Amino acid sequence: MTAHTYSWVGDTLYDDRRHPIATVTGSQLTVGDTTYRITKTGGRDFRLRADGGGVTFIFTTASLTTNRLEAMCGSRHYILRRPRPWNPTRTITTRDGTNYGTITRTFSPRSGATIKAELTGAGIPNAHLAFLAYGCKLVDADTTNIKI
Repeated sequence: MTAHTYSWVGDTLYDDRRHPIATVTGSQLTVGDTTYRITKTGGRDFRLRADGGGVTFIFTTASLTTNRLEAMCGSRHYILRRPRPWNPTRTITTRDGTNYGTITRTFSPRSGATIKAELTGAGIPNAHLAFLAYGCKLVDADTTNIKI
């Protein structure tokens, strides 16, 4: 099975051929021809919501820490779990145990934080992937509040 890698660069999610899959502008996530209105709340009870195309996506913390995140994309329930608090990689699974791959945060002084998704299986829609990766970007790699 061939793995596919997707990367957030700035406000755009690219596939492994550098074709744009999704973009975020202000409070909108655009995937293909569908635009989702985004609302988020920060703090310990992080919550991200996207509404558009007749469907609602919700992304939340599922524990006191951010080791386990959960998302509902329409009727599909995803769990994004990292095995240890300082591990930068999360597995993407569904409640029935289907494993779709990983989402990993990397950091370099030159380019800052980057989110990469590596999918090992087919079947995850681009809109779901974009929403999951964007949620992880906000939780794991958002540097807008860091002051040095």
